[in-house]
Amino acid sequence: MSVMKGKPKTPEHRKKLSEAAKRRWSNPEERRKQSERFKGRKLPQLKGKTYEEIYGEERAKELRKRRSEENRRRWREDKDYRERMREFFRKNNPSRHPDFRKKLLIKRRGICPICGKETNHVKAHLRLKHIENIMWNEDGLRKVIKAIRRKPTTLERKFMEIIEKYNLPYKYVGNGEVWIGRMNPDFINTNGKKVVIEILGDYWHTSEEFEERKQKFTKYGFECIGIWEHELYELSEEEVLRRIEVGVKNEDNQSDIE
Repeated sequence: MSVMKGKPKTPEHRKKLSEAAKRRWSNPEERRKQSERFKGRKLPQLKGKTYEEIYGEERAKELRKRRSEENRRRWREDKDYRERMREFFRKNNPSRHPDFRKKLLIKRRGICPICGKETNHVKAHLRLKHIENIMWNEDGLRKVIKAIRRKPTTLERKFMEIIEKYNLPYKYVGNGEVWIGRMNPDFINTNGKKVVIEILGDYWHTSEEFEERKQKFTKYGFECIGIWEHELYELSEEEVLRRIEVGVKNEDNQSDIE
């Protein structure tokens, strides 16, 4: 039996162990071996417990955030990882499970905000029965957004933290509060400037789509600033602020020309 068993380790000893572990895990082949070795194994005392039960509320929130950021980084940078995840979810789609489908059906059920009819799938009912109201009627669009209870995404909440931290004159209106030519921006300037901000997920949006949307906002006299997902995570907050300042200056120049 090791003489060190049960004895507290010194800070120097802990540092050496940490450095050795980092060197070991920096080797892709070693990571693969360890992953195969521990695949499916879990300590009996932790089985079935949540992060909150193991680490506490505050630590669990930090770990979930770190895990989410790491997954997003890998999704952006690692093409093989994206393909593996797509293949995994094609084979393990939770929507195919009967219990999940039942819960989803209950969640989707509701009252149509336009005709007042009870339906099993509000979004599908709106698309099939009220497409003209949705596409051409601003009031109909506002009702739809309210019906689906549009809430800020993770990226939008991250940007809202920057707004609050630096007291920026912008407000979240992606819940359908403001419409500009049948377009609902994510954020709008509250100081009288005709500036809107769109938060763009790298997976869901393309630069071509954003440019088309930007031109539509321009037709109504609004300067549209696009902030991409990778920029929110890779740029410093000061660089994000400079991006916004450039957009405001462009709006000022356009106002002077007019």
